[in-house]
Amino acid sequence: MRALDRFRLDGRIALVTGASSGLGEHFAALLADAGARVALAARRVGDLRPLAERIAAAGGQTRVLALDVTDAASVRACLDGLASWGAPDILVNNAGVTITRPLLEQPEEDFDQVMDTNLKGNWLVATETARRMVAAGRGGSIVNVASILGERVAGGVAPYAISKSAVIQVTKAMALELARHRIRLNALLPGYIVTDLNREFLQSDAGEKLRQRIPSRRFGELEDLDGPLLLLASDAGAAMTGATVAVDSGHLVSSLRATDLHSSPWRGGSSSRGWRARRARSPCSRSPAGNPTPPSGSPPTAATTCCASSRRGRCLRPRTRSTANIARWRRSRARPCRCRGWSAGATKPRCWARRST
Repeated sequence: MRALDRFRLDGRIALVTGASSGLGEHFAALLADAGARVALAARRVGDLRPLAERIAAAGGQTRVLALDVTDAASVRACLDGLASWGAPDILVNNAGVTITRPLLEQPEEDFDQVMDTNLKGNWLVATETARRMVAAGRGGSIVNVASILGERVAGGVAPYAISKSAVIQVTKAMALELARHRIRLNALLPGYIVTDLNREFLQSDAGEKLRQRIPSRRFGELEDLDGPLLLLASDAGAAMTGATVAVDSGHLVSSLRATDLHSSPWRGGSSSRGWRARRARSPCSRSPAGNPTPPSGSPPTAATTCCASSRRGRCLRPRTRSTANIARWRRSRARPCRCRGWSAGATKPRCWARRST
């Protein structure tokens, strides 16, 4: 079998929950395009029909099922409705909700609603599907859609972050016990993915600030999830179980420091323009005797240029990125500051300027 053929899903039966919009809608269309027969499940069956018609028009096979993931009876009825096809080979456990509100303003009802759908619903659907897979004796793949907020946190979505963190642990616990039945469980952790539901926010000023905190400076697109989902659902990922796969443009590895390698003046990062701009500012605000800088337009002296653009009590001038100067700076940290760029009697912090011997 060729490597790319292992990603095909011909003859497989897939169940996608929360398929009426967003990620679930895209996942269902993707699985159908890969050759699977796809059952679309959501609370509002009417919202599923346009997607079902689109899949059928493309030559795929699909079925529409009503499902409330928080109700065990509804979960069993949904899978019973799929019985004419057989037990699912693939489950994409995607249904979920969130409520955005400050922690101290969230009532108990908010917490219960999010946890019932995201955690209890995930558990009910996964366990009932696993029972059908075991009875069929074919094994299968269950993909739980979690979030990068299961590993990091954000303000205003505490119940959601808690629920997604629990989903990751549910995935690992179930993977351990179901491996003997050849049932694989893995968690997909999307980052900020552009959809019709969040497009307006991500294109706003607040969204732009959020984008700047992502190392790759980009939001994900729905198509970015295609490869990871097919890997987890198909034979291409036959050896993967209990894994978490983040698709977040590097968001989880973003620095926790205000100044990272991209903005450090001692590195060649993309933000080195910032320290060059600081060097171009007005001369040092302190003269050797602690007196004000000479009047504007006066040529700066060697002393007045030493501590220009100081920030947080540290000298920023001059800065070069050569290995020799970095080594000289490190050796000089143990010596007192010689730039005398501070007021009399003040504690002199260690200077970052080039030292003379």
